Amino acid sequence: MKSVKRFKKSVVFFLPRYHTNLVGITEYFLKKKIDIKILSTEKKKIENYLFSKPILIPKININIFFFKFYFLNLFKIKKLLKKNKFDLAIIRLHNFHFDIFLPIFLKFFTDVKFVFYSQVDINYYLKLNLLKRIKYFFFLNFFNSKIVTPVFNINRIKINKYFIPFPFLLKMKKQVILRTKYIKILTIGKFQERKNLLLLIKVLEKIKINYKLIIIGEKSDNAHNFTFMNIKNYIGKKKLDKKIDIKFNIDHNKINKFYNWCDFFVLPSTKEPASISPLEALSFRKAVICSDNNGIRYYIKDGVNGYIFRDNNFKSLKKKIIKMFLSYKKINLKLKVHKSIFLNENLLKKISKKQSEFKYDF
Repeated sequence: MKSVKRFKKSVVFFLPRYHTNLVGITEYFLKKKIDIKILSTEKKKIENYLFSKPILIPKININIFFFKFYFLNLFKIKKLLKKNKFDLAIIRLHNFHFDIFLPIFLKFFTDVKFVFYSQVDINYYLKLNLLKRIKYFFFLNFFNSKIVTPVFNINRIKINKYFIPFPFLLKMKKQVILRTKYIKILTIGKFQERKNLLLLIKVLEKIKINYKLIIIGEKSDNAHNFTFMNIKNYIGKKKLDKKIDIKFNIDHNKINKFYNWCDFFVLPSTKEPASISPLEALSFRKAVICSDNNGIRYYIKDGVNGYIFRDNNFKSLKKKIIKMFLSYKKINLKLKVHKSIFLNENLLKKISKKQSEFKYDF
């Protein structure tokens, strides 16, 4: 007779789409004997369902003349919540459907407790227009809820938030050093304009050094295809094919070899929430460059485990890449496996026990 796997608690995660970082989060919950169901409104090409396949609840689309609207299918959500007795719901902050309609629905039409989850620097909400700021602060107080985040800037904003570091799946068993005649650079992300891939390419063009850049991205909609073709055409026009290799829709389970391959990792994005790929690179003992408009900047200590450049600034990125060319070997050798993301000890000391020890007290 087969043994039945019993869980202590049950959690449901509401989000617009399933992201790579959820693989580690799902694994973490399951290890704690907490069952987790993931509800997503859409599906993309690159999604790793190693521990949990999301339940797809398609949006209700409405077209009125030239205007397009969509709504969450609250009827299906209600049916699922009746079928499964969840102890806690986690809502990914995304737009007014997830930030307002869904929590109102859960508060008044169900008995499920919920918290908000955000990968955006919480201070970002301070920079929004007044109406949006009022919306976020009003609803946090109205719902008396918490924000859980892997972005740990704790200096400015005073709201009910808790820091939980990214758990991630990819783990390096042994540090790999591949000796070549050129410097090996890696970047990973969706083919979107805000990823600033052309900025990185143009900076490398101006640096007289032998390098190889591998770009790995997701190409799953028309916007991705458009950006991908722009980058590919630029590489062809500038005859950079031998220096730059562009790849797309690679399975997450096959990414390890690229982290092992590279000498350092660059994420040139602007307006980037907390991205998991730089942390995965750090876990492979590879130094990271990112902008100061990136949620991951709080994990980077300049000159210790990477460098931070001024957002969307050509000269600043060029300067940091040149510094990295001269120091990546020294930095990589000093990085400790799985502890490299916590090198900024001064920042960690400022995180209160209350913030760092958030418990799902359901």
